[in-house]
Amino acid sequence: MKSIFCFGINHQTAPLEIREKFAIQEENIGKSLEKLQQSGLIKSCVILSTCNRSEFYLLPQKKLSKKTFLENLFHINTEEENCFYEYQGKEAFLHLCHLVSGIDSVIIGETEIFGQVKNAYQISQKKRFSKGLDLFFQKAFSIGKKIRTETAIQKGVSSFGNVAVILAEEIFGNLKETEILLFGTGKMGKIIAKSLKSRGAKSISVMSRQFARAEKLAKEIQAKALPYSEWQNLFPYIDIIISSTPRKIPFLKYETFSEAKKQRKNQALTLIDVAVPRSIDPRLQNFSEVFLRSIDCLREVSKNNKQSRLKELKKAKTLIQETSSLVWKE
Repeated sequence: MKSIFCFGINHQTAPLEIREKFAIQEENIGKSLEKLQQSGLIKSCVILSTCNRSEFYLLPQKKLSKKTFLENLFHINTEEENCFYEYQGKEAFLHLCHLVSGIDSVIIGETEIFGQVKNAYQISQKKRFSKGLDLFFQKAFSIGKKIRTETAIQKGVSSFGNVAVILAEEIFGNLKETEILLFGTGKMGKIIAKSLKSRGAKSISVMSRQFARAEKLAKEIQAKALPYSEWQNLFPYIDIIISSTPRKIPFLKYETFSEAKKQRKNQALTLIDVAVPRSIDPRLQNFSEVFLRSIDCLREVSKNNKQSRLKELKKAKTLIQETSSLVWKE
């Protein structure tokens, strides 16, 4: 395990506008792994890409620099390369243990990351590209479970989806009389939908690029399903849009809002974009009636979460250090 590397970029080392350039959607991870297999540079690799980080765990064939590895997947300049961290051996293992335990997240103790790492590992396994990394990940998963069982690090934790809704509520106020458009029906979209419903939102339209998925989620929360081709007809009347669907090209563009501005009659619009890459044009923040927030804005909302968990955070870090040291001696 001493030869295993981790190259990564996250919310602590780079702003959203840089991170989103290196986000790899789940449906494209397999292709990226195939590209790395064909390069002949590495024996095995696991790619983790979430809204807050892109990380690559790898076992190289021979000495391999961070720059050489990244250039196999991306067009990258020096400024961007400097945003990537590099860990090897025990440091890489400690980092992964912190990650699956939820203590390296924006929301301390959040549970989604464990499943995201496990899914990334399983994708590599299916591609038969995890050999040499299996024990590394299995030991980390074991420590992650131990931390979550023996500490209260995840007790009462909000997910990103819940925090997004709290942020919308803080900006707009009562959600009961608002017209809400939810774009996205994946794991995050489902959490957001249920959180909106639990907070009293009554008029929710669910939209997806696959209408059947929008219909299914809408039925679960007694909402309306909206075909993707029709959302602009509703746009003049919308108060809040929350999007969790990554897009290379924003679905809500500056020009779209400009055209609908007269119909909206200066009506306030709250936009919460938790997708990476972003799905809402960041230039919309230039309109005085628009309140636009991205995934990075959730950090401010989650600060109280971190303060309330400092004791458990210290306990978790100590336990990881002790347990990982024992694993490393095996």
